Amino acid sequence: MGVYRPLRVVLFVYECIRLLLVLGLYLFSADTVGLFPALPLAAANGLFLLMALFMLYSIEVYGIYAPLYLAGKLFFIAAVRPWFSGLIAELQGRIFFENLMFFERRNPWIVLGVAFFMFCGDLFSAGASALLVFRGKKEKKLEGGGI
Repeated sequence: MGVYRPLRVVLFVYECIRLLLVLGLYLFSADTVGLFPALPLAAANGLFLLMALFMLYSIEVYGIYAPLYLAGKLFFIAAVRPWFSGLIAELQGRIFFENLMFFERRNPWIVLGVAFFMFCGDLFSAGASALLVFRGKKEKKLEGGGI
């Protein structure tokens, strides 16, 4: 599985960027400036970072996390649709940046951009983790192991 090492590095780097974006999005959208309200919400995203780190370290040992990683990414992809619908509904009737400063709190354009970036990144990472999952199952069958 050394062939997939660059793919695992990209997954890890993406998860680092994604965690920073999620924290930034929570802080950007929150009414308070404190970090505490955003930390419990971002904790689940930190688990994806840890799964990517462990799979980067040793896919042979920690490859069992790949199906869980894939399921989480597919869950986000399915859950982001209502989020997009809500953002689009909020943007209806607004002209781009009409009466809206770029870094104003809860700017729907920034939230939409971050959500779209995470959606595209999660599509890629779901495909990459599916490749790791199904490639791992194929290699185990070739070795004579179980599933």
